[in-house]
Parts: sequence; C-alpha cells; structure tokens
Amino acid sequence: GQGRGLLLFNGQTVCDDGFSDNSATTICGLMGYNGFDSWSNGQLYDIQANLQIGLDDVVCSSGLWGSCTFRTSHNCGHSEDVHLNCVPEEDCDTGFAFNGFGCADINECTEGLDDCEVTCVNTVGSYTCGCLEGYEFIDGSCVETDPCRDNPCSDTQMCLQVEGGYRCNCLDTFILESSGECVCPDGYENEEEACLDIDECAADSPCGENEECSNTAGSFTCECAEGAERNFNGDCIFYQACRVRVKNSNIEAYSGNSVTVKLFGESKRIFKKFATISWTKNGEQWNPRSSGRVKFNGFRIGSFDVDDTGVYVGTVIFEKNRQPYKCSVEVNMALILEDTLRLTIANKKKIEKEAEGRKSFFNQL
Repeated sequence: GQGRGLLLFNGQTVCDDGFSDNSATTICGLMGYNGFDSWSNGQLYDIQANLQIGLDDVVCSSGLWGSCTFRTSHNCGHSEDVHLNCVPEEDCDTGFAFNGFGCADINECTEGLDDCEVTCVNTVGSYTCGCLEGYEFIDGSCVETDPCRDNPCSDTQMCLQVEGGYRCNCLDTFILESSGECVCPDGYENEEEACLDIDECAADSPCGENEECSNTAGSFTCECAEGAERNFNGDCIFYQACRVRVKNSNIEAYSGNSVTVKLFGESKRIFKKFATISWTKNGEQWNPRSSGRVKFNGFRIGSFDVDDTGVYVGTVIFEKNRQPYKCSVEVNMALILEDTLRLTIANKKKIEKEAEGRKSFFNQL
C-alpha cells in the first residue's frame, strides 16, 4: 500500500526548505517505496506541536541519498513540515518502466534493447528499425526496395534501379542536355514519349527558288529542280543553250609556238560585258593567266610546250534579254614532235572513193 502522512526523521519532523521531487523520491526509496505521487507542507495535525524539528534544507540532486545534503539545525516552524505520499512500484505495460513518478517510456535504442541491423528509432512504448536509403524493413530485415515503382523520373526518362537507389536515363531516341533534361535532337519532335522525324518539306518548303526539298532523318536537303543547275552563287538556274563555239577544237602546235583559243557565236559586247568564262584542263580547274594571256573571248599561250597539252573545257555563262545562257566548248591540244614526218596525199578523196567501189564490186561476186 501507500505510505502517506507526516514525514518524520527519528521521530522528528522535516522542514520544506530546499525540499524537492528528488528529495521526495530519495526518502521514499529509503523507506522501501519506489517513488511518490505528491508532497506538501503545513501544520495539519495537533501532534506536530509536540514534536521536534529534526531536519532542514534537505537538498538532493538525484534520487540517491548520497546526492543529498541537509542540516539537523533549523530556522523554520511546523507550518513548514513536509507531508509525503510514497507509492509502491506500478505494474507498467511492455515498453514502459516505473521512474519513481509513474510509468515512463523505455528508450530501447539507447538502452541497447533493440535488435535492429542498421538504425533504431524509438517510439512510445516500443521502437522501429530503420534502413539505409533504398531499403525498407520487412520481416525483421532490411530489404532492397524498387525505387522505380513510383516513377520518379520524367516522361522522357526511364528509371534504372542501382545499388541503394535509382538512376534516370533518357528514353531511346532522346538525348541528354547539359541542364539534365532529356530532349529530342534537332529535326525531331516528341510524340507520345518518342522522338519522331520532322518532315520539313511537308509544309512550306525551306528551299530556295528552283529547288526541290527532300526530307532526311533529322534534316532535309535542297537540290536543283530537274533541268536547273547551281551557279557560283549557289542559286539554281534554268539555263538556255547558247551558240558559242570554238574556232578550232583540235590544235596541234610545235614547241615554242604561240597558240590562240578563240570563241565566237555571240557579239563582242556580250563577251566583254556579260559573259563569264571558266576553264578546266584535264578535268581540273585551270586559269589562263597561269600559262598565257586571257582574252575576252578566249586565251592565248605564248610559248606552247608539252605541259600545255591536254583537253581544255570552257564553260560560258551570260545573260541576254534577261535570260540566262550556258554552254560548253572543248579544245584538244597536242604537241608536234620535231622529227614527225607529215605526208599529204594528192587526190585523197578520189582514191578513197575508187577503192570503196572496187570493194563493193568484189562483194557482189
């Protein structure tokens, strides 16, 4: 049962100067109780007037008597006598323990009463076990969870489970920007979480005049329409065929002689003011200034040599009556060797004709 009433020390009362809950817990413990539920002061009984005051200034820093100090002399009256209600230990529920005042929660984590593998979290009357990020406590163990089950990544990413967590990778066809966002490459657009090619040619053509648009994967190309040609400025032009020709398309010359290539078929004014003439030699770009002298309608090689032999192709472009023209000419140049013997057969055509007649006669036999 409880011990309740006037507190006496060796038959003498105790003053409340310095008295505290620690003092009450300690004194109840000395008397075989496990705590107290209250204490008070005052002269409640007539008998107090006949008793001596035995203790004063009972100060305890904990629930142990060794932490207490007191005086057997006093400077108080019976109106300050301590009345104490000591109580026995209570039957506390699991997870609680009597602390001298009542049932208090036991911190199993700090008391080493848990069986957690990783971390312990105290709760009222019990505890729970925690796990590292990416794991959860199931049936007494930390089990790796599936961090991707709640779709933590964006619509353009796929979740990949890795040890202790997850990683977001770009979906197929998407690329990762420096900002960390997954986007479609240039020339593609996001259609239902897939990058699809944009047909740049489907709407207004991005190509220029006289060009045809061809869609490619992620881009497009612009080619000249059939019959058009791309000029030096990159424009596609429908050229008309011109009448420019070369005066001599097969030139043979001795070493050291001068050779002149002259074009005709258009007026001198056209050649001088409107025509652009470019040349190739044996399939490579060639500038007449490198081996001779440029003329407004051709060129001249001052001293012909073996290095000047080859096939020359000239491209002539000009505009007349607001209409573009283009044509090509070809010149074959050969070197005559000094010891070459050249024979001329008189009446060559007549002899060839008579020989052809005799051949026809014998075929009829």
